[in-house]
Amino acid sequence: MGKLLSTPLHLTPVKGIVCCYSATGNTRLAAEYVARHLGFEFALHDVRNGAPDFSNYDFAGFASPTDWLEEPMLMRSFMRSLTGVNGKAAFVLVTHGGMPGKTPASIARAATEKGFVVVGCHVLKAPDSYPPIVAQGRPRDASLPLESEMRALDDFISGLRIALAGIADGKEAVPVIVKTPFAFRIMPSLSRERSKKAQGPKSVDAALCTKCGTCARACPYVAIELSSTPAFDEEKCMGCWACFNLCPTKAIYAGKLRGTGHYKGPLKRYREVLSK
Repeated sequence: MGKLLSTPLHLTPVKGIVCCYSATGNTRLAAEYVARHLGFEFALHDVRNGAPDFSNYDFAGFASPTDWLEEPMLMRSFMRSLTGVNGKAAFVLVTHGGMPGKTPASIARAATEKGFVVVGCHVLKAPDSYPPIVAQGRPRDASLPLESEMRALDDFISGLRIALAGIADGKEAVPVIVKTPFAFRIMPSLSRERSKKAQGPKSVDAALCTKCGTCARACPYVAIELSSTPAFDEEKCMGCWACFNLCPTKAIYAGKLRGTGHYKGPLKRYREVLSK
């Protein structure tokens, strides 16, 4: 791990809010790690609860996973809903299982358009939570995050801390330029219909379902209604797999995946390292 700064860098109290979407916990752990090691008072806000009042905070963070090389639709809608921001400093944190794609630049651009000054952006590789890939077995995911990735994350936090402390003490916020790599820039956006088609209609094994409601609470698109067993609104569904991953009895199945491919939450090493 990198060398984190441990001494105060400012005289002015600083309070921040980190707006986070995390279906299975990877991104939340990373966001908590960053906020905790910044050394400032902070609140962690779940974007499923709508937009917060940014007037109560000195800076903001936006933490998101990558879904089909872009930010999830929920995160995109959240960013579009923001109002009343006047030049507050912000940072972007993106996690990804495969490649980050357009996600970092897209969120940074959305934050800038809403009036934030993005002073930092970081991308962290996380264990893949996409069930068709999980079902194949990814032994290397158990070794994440790598020591080199943690050094880079700690360096990012130290630099961000210096920037935020300087802004709190009256220095001008200097925006960073977040670019999408050329290969992703020329790639057309992937339709959510493609993701939904890849997932296929979802079903429930009534013999396994305990009607606990975990799936409905996990669904970020309010696409599940609880009756005798969960009923899925495939029009609202965005194919995010949260209900499948988090079903405690593996009662939900889709396509060829039945009883396998679930990502219940952060893997052991990822959880242990980012909980420090």
